[in-house]
Amino acid sequence: MFKKYRINKNLTQETAAELLGISTRHLQRIEREDNLPSLDLLKKMIKLFNIKDEDIINFLKKDN
Repeated sequence: MFKKYRINKNLTQETAAELLGISTRHLQRIEREDNLPSLDLLKKMIKLFNIKDEDIINFLKKDN
């Protein structure tokens, strides 16, 4: 899900990671869903990528 939003914003992984204050490797793991973002990071991602509320709700429900 996060990769789709990043690409729609025309951001490279490197640029997005820098804007989010994380490593590119960490962002790669989140995009592959190997890792989940922390709540603080999730908030930053929602703001940076303009993620829709319903997409976040569906993402959070998926892990339950």
